[in-house]
Amino acid sequence: MSNIGSSNTNGRRRNGSRRSHPPPPQPPQPEISPNQYVFAAATPDPAQYQNPNPHPYVEHQKAVNIRNDVNLKKESLRVEPDEENPGRFLVSFTFDATAAGSITIMFFAKEGEDCGLTSTKENMLTPVTVPFKQGLGQKFRQPCGTGIDFSMFEEAELLKECKMEVYPLAVKAEFIPVSPSVSADGSPEGGASNSQITKAVFEKEKGEYQVRVLKQILWVNGIRYELQEINWPAIPPPLPYVEHRKAVRVRNYVNLNKESLRVEPDEENLGRFLVSFTFDATVAGSITIMFFAKEGEDCGLTSTKENMLAPVTVPFDEGLGQKFRQPCGTGIDFSMFEETELLEVGEMEVYPLAVKAEAIPVSPSRSADGNPEGGASNSQITITKAVFEKEKGEYQVRGVKQILWVNGIRYVLQDIDRIGNSVDNDFDGNDPGKECVICLSEPRDTTVLPCRHRCMCSGCAKHLRFQTNRCPTCRRPIVRLLEIKVNTGSDN
Repeated sequence: MSNIGSSNTNGRRRNGSRRSHPPPPQPPQPEISPNQYVFAAATPDPAQYQNPNPHPYVEHQKAVNIRNDVNLKKESLRVEPDEENPGRFLVSFTFDATAAGSITIMFFAKEGEDCGLTSTKENMLTPVTVPFKQGLGQKFRQPCGTGIDFSMFEEAELLKECKMEVYPLAVKAEFIPVSPSVSADGSPEGGASNSQITKAVFEKEKGEYQVRVLKQILWVNGIRYELQEINWPAIPPPLPYVEHRKAVRVRNYVNLNKESLRVEPDEENLGRFLVSFTFDATVAGSITIMFFAKEGEDCGLTSTKENMLAPVTVPFDEGLGQKFRQPCGTGIDFSMFEETELLEVGEMEVYPLAVKAEAIPVSPSRSADGNPEGGASNSQITITKAVFEKEKGEYQVRGVKQILWVNGIRYVLQDIDRIGNSVDNDFDGNDPGKECVICLSEPRDTTVLPCRHRCMCSGCAKHLRFQTNRCPTCRRPIVRLLEIKVNTGSDN
């Protein structure tokens, strides 16, 4: 039998005698859409792959609410030049204290155990201790001659905290309560005294040293607390105190209409100006014109420039709508004075113009025993204080304040907005527009000063003064609340 083999005589397959077949096709791979991801899980070996940035340990503490009976306001801490010792500077600040105690100023101080402070430069700067009394908003200033001379030290010592917790400045405020806490066995708990330590450094700004507080420590009965400033929530500042008064209704015998107050040229004396106005008087009396006047006790007026402008007194008769004009030759020459003297109220309450209207009734009111009430004269004096204002190069008069003296008692007259004739018997509490702007039910009986808006009832006004210091009508600041009870009956 013949063997069937390759044509290669040596028994090897001839090269190129058979074609090679291509590899079998691979199954199609699924496509990855944009919303699909491929994940691979891996866990590093902790011993081989350590975290180079481990998270720091965060301590979680609860704050402790402590009553602090002595508190240094660190924003007020500063150094002031010693006038008696040039080159030295004294520490000053404000503080509050609910009990008496002492304040110690120490430079380059180190805190020890049990609220102890040690000066590391006591041979150069001796600590100073000053007693204080109970009180809020007290001002402290280091005694003269005990301050620091910055030229004696290196700038690096003053600008930053030194080694071993030595601070360039430490203020220790210590007080002893009147009634210290007592334990069960009758002994004081942790010692009778409590202390606050304020640590600070000196910083140089524009060539001058300033104080910057770094830390405040409070020791209470032997336990040390570090005071912290909390940024949120912020405590709103207390509202300014708004005084709430009740108005007094006083019968005024003479009334100067201050809107009519003005100055007119003196035709007989060029350059001088005369005061004029309209007024009402139910009795006779006199009017005195006084420039640069100061009010004294018991309705007294004093002219501070009497040698230049003598006061002028003119009598008047009973009558309404009277016209007053200062006599010729007694007016003021504005060119004789500085403009600031005429436009503003001077020191010691000196007003550029004061008009005094005095009235003495013919039949003074009498008491039950038949004697005149408030003195034999029963006089009334109205003082109108004013300043001059310049408009288009000419001086005008603006009334600032009106004072009424009745039988030795001083009253400040107020102009009330929207009171109209409600003091008469035509007042109607149901009339629209006369209700309180807050509750919209009670009648308006309280006026806001200085804007003079009569817009609230007394009940809403008492609540408003603890919530805001703005007028509900015009939003201007409130200085005083004036309660005006209107008589709605037929009796006066």
